[in-house]
Amino acid sequence: MNAAKPLVSVVIETNQNDPDSTISVGRVLGRLAEQTYPSEYTEVLVVVHDQANELAGFVQDNHPFARVVRSGDPGYYPMKIAGAAQARGDVVAFIDSDTLPRSDWLERVVRTIEGGADVSVGAMRYEQGRRLARVRSFVDWGHIHGDENGRASNLLSNSAAFRRDVWERHPFDASLRRSGACYLLGAELKRRGYVLTFDPEQRIFHRDCYVGRAYFERRLRAGYDSIQVGRRGRDAAEGKAMRAGPAAPLVIFAGRVVYDLRTLKRHRREFDIRAAELPLFAAAAVGARFFELIGAGVELVRPGWLERRLAH
Repeated sequence: MNAAKPLVSVVIETNQNDPDSTISVGRVLGRLAEQTYPSEYTEVLVVVHDQANELAGFVQDNHPFARVVRSGDPGYYPMKIAGAAQARGDVVAFIDSDTLPRSDWLERVVRTIEGGADVSVGAMRYEQGRRLARVRSFVDWGHIHGDENGRASNLLSNSAAFRRDVWERHPFDASLRRSGACYLLGAELKRRGYVLTFDPEQRIFHRDCYVGRAYFERRLRAGYDSIQVGRRGRDAAEGKAMRAGPAAPLVIFAGRVVYDLRTLKRHRREFDIRAAELPLFAAAAVGARFFELIGAGVELVRPGWLERRLAH
């Protein structure tokens, strides 16, 4: 790292399936312009698909401090990797275009990295406003928390920052979907002895766009992803579950429910969960994992069918 403040590269992937991508990108770039960390030590890279000329023009015209990076592959992880390849920073931080970091986010990232972390892991929450947003925040991101020493349980691809040398040695696996590559990478880094530090106040808020049918489809996809993770990561819990053959989805389901209940018991205060609310959060977690069980079962019986079905 530099002797002075480290240069931080913020990589923002853009989702071309989002009809409001211009609005989303404008929001996150506006918040990055308000960061308490000095702008002269920050570079922002917005990754757009080669054909997204309108979005690229919007960024260049309205947020000239950001640099546009073109990607021939519109996939989630390929776009992140393309952006990171152009990064010049000592620290490479990843967020998504539909998220909104706190104004002190980068300052806390740097503080965590300078404190000895190889990867700084933040807390992701849905923006408040819609009903049950707190419940869905726990179901979707409750697996990311810190232990008594501040070590992170894993990492998220939209709220993690890496020392540059760590990222260059261990990038995301671009062939996996969203809830697979970051999970496997976090487990691999921990296995190799890297320090993943969790900062609960390093918060990023996700636009609450997964409601109704979209949320149930999200959980089905998570079940699909669990089988993909199991096939790739033999040392991961899902990989060990695959040894159960046809019963693998049930083993994954049971393991995740137990993990959720243990997290509720040990970390509920991190999620602002009152004791009286525990039954609601527990029931929601079991229900969500049940839909993941369905997704995992379908993928095991008919590989690729669910992904193709949900793509239409």
